[in-house]
Amino acid sequence: MPYLITGIPKDPKHPLPIRKDIDDWYLEQTSAGSNRIQLTLFVEALTVIQNRPLNDQLSYFRLAGIHGAPWTEWDGVPGGQKDSKGNPTGFCVHNNYTFPTWHRVYVTLYEQVIYEAMLDFIKQNVPQNGKADWENEAKQWRLPYWDFARFARHGHDNTQGDELRLPILVTMPMVKVLVPGQPGKQLSKPNPLYRFQMQTLMGTLERPYAITSQKTEEHGWSFDLPFDKCQSTTKYGLLENYNADVWADGGQNWLRANLALNEHPWYQNLDGWDSVPTLQDMTFRLLTTGGLNWGEFSSTRYDDKKEETQPKNNEQAPKNWMNLEAIHNNVHNWVGGFMFSRPGRHDLKLWGAGHMSSVPVAAYDPIFWLHHCNIDRLTAIWQTVNSGSWFNDDKSKVSKDDDLRPFHRFCEKTRKVVFFRSDDVKDWRSLNYDYAITKDASRIRKEISDLYGQRTKEVYKDFGEEDYILSIRYSRYALGGKPFQINIFFGDVDGKDFYDARSQNFVGSVFNFSGSLEDSNCDKCAQQEQEGVLSVSQLPARLAVHYYKKQNKGEVPTPRYVVVNSQGKAEAEVKVEVALHKTEGTFYDAPARGGSDDYRRVADGKRAEVDDAYRA
Repeated sequence: MPYLITGIPKDPKHPLPIRKDIDDWYLEQTSAGSNRIQLTLFVEALTVIQNRPLNDQLSYFRLAGIHGAPWTEWDGVPGGQKDSKGNPTGFCVHNNYTFPTWHRVYVTLYEQVIYEAMLDFIKQNVPQNGKADWENEAKQWRLPYWDFARFARHGHDNTQGDELRLPILVTMPMVKVLVPGQPGKQLSKPNPLYRFQMQTLMGTLERPYAITSQKTEEHGWSFDLPFDKCQSTTKYGLLENYNADVWADGGQNWLRANLALNEHPWYQNLDGWDSVPTLQDMTFRLLTTGGLNWGEFSSTRYDDKKEETQPKNNEQAPKNWMNLEAIHNNVHNWVGGFMFSRPGRHDLKLWGAGHMSSVPVAAYDPIFWLHHCNIDRLTAIWQTVNSGSWFNDDKSKVSKDDDLRPFHRFCEKTRKVVFFRSDDVKDWRSLNYDYAITKDASRIRKEISDLYGQRTKEVYKDFGEEDYILSIRYSRYALGGKPFQINIFFGDVDGKDFYDARSQNFVGSVFNFSGSLEDSNCDKCAQQEQEGVLSVSQLPARLAVHYYKKQNKGEVPTPRYVVVNSQGKAEAEVKVEVALHKTEGTFYDAPARGGSDDYRRVADGKRAEVDDAYRA
C-alpha cells in the first residue's frame, strides 16, 4: 500500500496550526515558563527517524534520497527512469514550473513522518497521566521555517540585529530536552538539527544506497567531490588535499555560512555608506514586484526557443527575471559552500564545500527542510498577494497537470490512490497548516514591508526615484550540469581574486544549483539540456550603481562577470548574458512598478579578464 500524504491531522478543537519561524519557536520553547514539550518531541522524533534502517522508506536517509542521490525508488516509484513512452519520470523539478508545488508536498511528507514518530515516542516513553498533554502539543506542532531574509533575533529580549544568520538551533551540537515522567529534569543530547550522521561512511553503504563521489572531468584532468567519504553532513568542511578522515566529519562551519549570507559587506562603513544584504533586497523585490505570472515567479527556467513556439509579445522581459528558485539557489550555496579547491591566498574566508550546495546530497543536511519550509511560505505569501496568478501563463500551464512523483494521495472522487498534482496543493491549508503572515490578506503587504523593507527604506530614501537591476541569462548545463557561480563586478576585476563579496568591486552573484548529468539519472535534466533550455536570474543593482557613479563622476558602469567553478578557476566556456537596466520610480514603495516599470537597457556586460593561472 502506498504511503498517503495528508499532512498532520487537524484537531477540530483548535484553530489550524501555523508553521513558525524557527528562531521564534525555539525562543518560545526555551523561555521562562515554557513546557519545552514540542522541542523535546521534535528532537526525539527526528533522532528516531535518523536512526531508522535503510530498508525503511520513512528513514531520514530514504526521505532525503528522494531529492537526489542515490537515485533509488521511493514508495514503489522508480527514480530517474523513463516510462514506456520514453518520457522522463524522475523526481527532479529544478528549473521547472512545478518547483514550488513539488517541494510543498515534499516538506509536508517530512512534517507528517516526524509527527507520526512523535506519537510513537509518546506511546513508548510518556507516563499515562501525561500522555494527553504531550499528544496535544504534538497535534499543534508544525515544522518551523527558517526565514533567511529576516534580520536575526538576538535572544529572549526580542532585540534584532542587522545581519542574516543561520537558525540558533542549527548551530548547537547539543540540545536540552525533557525527561518524560520526571518533572523539571532535562537531559542534554546530540542535536539532530545540527547535522545528520550515519554509522559508516555513506560511500560504503549497501547497494543500492551507497552515495558516490561527484566525479568531474574537465580540461584533461579530474577530481572528485568526496561525498562518499562523508559519515556526517558538513557545511564548508570538504577541502581539497585534506586527509579523508577529516572529510568523514568536516564540521558545521556556520560562521562562514553567516558571512556568505550577508552579501554586500563592502558597502558598509565606507564614507558613511550603509547597505541592504542582497538576499533581503531580492526577497523584498520578489514579493512586491507587480505583474509577474506564475512561470516568472516560480522558476529560473527560460526557453530560448520562444520565437518558434510563442508569440514574441509573450517573451519574458528581463525586469521579470527575479524568481523564487534563483533566491533559493543562492541560499543553498551560501549555507553549504561549493569552493572545494583552495583559492588564492587573497581570500580563504569561504573556502570549503558542503552538502547543501550540491543537488544530489542537499537534502541530507537537516537545514534543507527548514529552508524549503520557508520557500513554501514565500510561495504562499506570493499566492496571497497575487491570487489570480496560479499557473496563469502559456509556459507554466502545460506543467500544471504533471504528476508530482513519487508522492501519493487518496482521491475521494475516484476512490483511488493517485499522484499529487499542483492543483491538489494550490491551497496549502488543505495540508493542515498555515503561516501567520497569510492568515490576514489585508495586512500582508504591510507585514512584507516590516520584515524585509525597512532597511531598504532607510538606505534608499535619499537616492532619488530611479532603480537599477542586473539581468543574467545562462546555460544551467554548460558544464554538464555541474554547479558554478556567476560573479558580477562594476569596475576593474582583480585577476587573482574574483571569488565572492570580499573581492574588489563585487556587486552580486548567481549560483547555478545543479548536479552532474553524468553522475545522476535525471532524465528531465538531460532533456532540458538537449532542448537548450536556459536559466535566468536578476540582481538588485541600485546601491552598486549609486556608489559607482559617485566615485566616477556620474558614469554608468559596465558590468563585468566571471564564471567560477568549484576549483576556484574562471570558466570561459559557460555562455552568460549580463545586462544593466534602469527605470524611474520610487523603489522601496513598489519595486519595479513604482512610477514606470519600463526598464531600459543601459549597459551590456563583458567577461572579465583573469590571470592565466586562474583560468580553467
